[in-house]
Amino acid sequence: MISEIFLVQVKSKVEGFKTHMPIVMTLFNPGMRERHWEQISEIAKIRLRPDDDMSLSRLIEYDLDPSLFPQFEGVSEAAGKEYSLEKALDKMKSEWAPVSALTFRFLSAVYYACHIVKRNVQEDFLLRYIS
Repeated sequence: MISEIFLVQVKSKVEGFKTHMPIVMTLFNPGMRERHWEQISEIAKIRLRPDDDMSLSRLIEYDLDPSLFPQFEGVSEAAGKEYSLEKALDKMKSEWAPVSALTFRFLSAVYYACHIVKRNVQEDFLLRYIS
């Protein structure tokens, strides 16, 4: 049977983690790019970058001023929106790629057909005036 002390300790750790969730959700946003990290670093006045060493405990060690979090959230929200647009654009490009290839083949066929017609017209023109 799990001891009550263990459960209290786990609950305490979970509650402690929950207080850090806003900063985790903000800074570990998959849409954050280098330019967003530069903005975050400017706001925090320390160099923050996503790397293998970045962790919640590391962020806690930085002792970031909680009054900065709304500014971080603004940057992260913009990054999230940009990320959504990038994903939508990538999806559109992949969906339109076959159409683009088909259009290219069609235009190539039209160009080739026009070239043949032009050549035939030129030949007809020359035959009329030479004979």
